[in-house]
Amino acid sequence: MVKNPSFWGITVALFLAAFLTLHPGVFAAEKAEQDLSEKVEHLEKEMKQLSAKADSYDYLKEETKAYREFVEGEWDRFINWFIVFVGIASGAIAFLNWTSQKEIKNNVREQLHKQVEEELNRETKRLRSRIRDLEEVVSRESWLRSSKILALDRGRLKNIISSSPLNQQNVTYDSPPFNRLPYLLTKGEVDIIVYEYDHESEELRDEDLIYLLDQLKHHSNRSVPIPIVIYTNGKNVDNTEIEGLLDQYEWYTYANHRITLIANTYGLTHAYYSEVKNA
Repeated sequence: MVKNPSFWGITVALFLAAFLTLHPGVFAAEKAEQDLSEKVEHLEKEMKQLSAKADSYDYLKEETKAYREFVEGEWDRFINWFIVFVGIASGAIAFLNWTSQKEIKNNVREQLHKQVEEELNRETKRLRSRIRDLEEVVSRESWLRSSKILALDRGRLKNIISSSPLNQQNVTYDSPPFNRLPYLLTKGEVDIIVYEYDHESEELRDEDLIYLLDQLKHHSNRSVPIPIVIYTNGKNVDNTEIEGLLDQYEWYTYANHRITLIANTYGLTHAYYSEVKNA
């Protein structure tokens, strides 16, 4: 006998069928809800992280601001110190520069004064030397002009001397046999002798010149012998006896021509003056 299904059986069957039919959607809803919950948690974590980052950013921002203010303050202090340093350095440089310039000026002034003083001393010595030389020249020329020239003439000397500067001096003429010679020497009336050599003498042995040298030896008591200028008229004196006597006398010189007669008279007179002065 076939039994009819009961109400509860049918109900159970339908529930099972509905459950089986609705089961995938239920699980899907549960899964979706779970995923949403995870996303919310993840977002909350991110919000917390962002909040932490925001706090860190604010902290860093405050630190950066404080550091910037510190750096700006230090920079201002450095600028102020640098300005003060530059001012002090500029003042020191200006002072040193002024001091250096002052020292340089003083050194230059001292060097200039020293050079001027040295130059003045040199010029003074040079001037004194020149003054002494000029005084010597004046004294010598004065002595020469006041000196007494004895011209022992054989016919040519008077013409030569009278047409030369020697004529301005005190000139006494004497001719052979020169009789005035001893008297003039004794009286000290002779300072220079100009003698004309006798080339007409035998073997050029001038007896008058030998006589002159003998008179000078006996009548002149001067410390320095009287100088003799021997005029030869362009000729030589070739006599050993005469040359020997002249070498013994020492204070003589030859004059071969008119010009050398004048020049040698002045030259020998200057030498004689210097010798007499230093005697």
